[in-house]
Amino acid sequence: MSPIGFVAFNGLLLAAAASDLRTMRIPNLLPMMLAIGALLLDPPGAWSEALSRLTVAALIGVIGLVLWMRHVLGGGDLKLLAAAGLWIPLDGAATFATYLGLAGGIQSLAFLAWVKLQPTVQPHAAPGWRYMPYAVAIAGAGLAWSCTRLG
Repeated sequence: MSPIGFVAFNGLLLAAAASDLRTMRIPNLLPMMLAIGALLLDPPGAWSEALSRLTVAALIGVIGLVLWMRHVLGGGDLKLLAAAGLWIPLDGAATFATYLGLAGGIQSLAFLAWVKLQPTVQPHAAPGWRYMPYAVAIAGAGLAWSCTRLG
């Protein structure tokens, strides 16, 4: 990943995380820019790499769709993950998934601690915080994964 691609990838993920924290929404423009950035700023070097990255995006899309249908994952998170998948070759998918699990776990623990430390705020009563803004974990996983690909 080029330094320009690194900045664009992580900048867009961080913008999505900030939006998700602030409004519990991820504007459609951010995943769209992320997908376009994968083609323009980090183009695949060969057809095999293009197929590899499309496979990752498709796998994320299928798994994410099942999670979305079960109300486990938000639609914006699904679009953001699928767009991020266009940057990730198949050999990096397991690493990204591991980072995503770790970031999501850390975020969950932090969220539970925040709720516990503020007894007046209950998760079911806090407006807009019925669900956790998962773009934060996605951005953390993206940053960790892209640091391994910088160069």
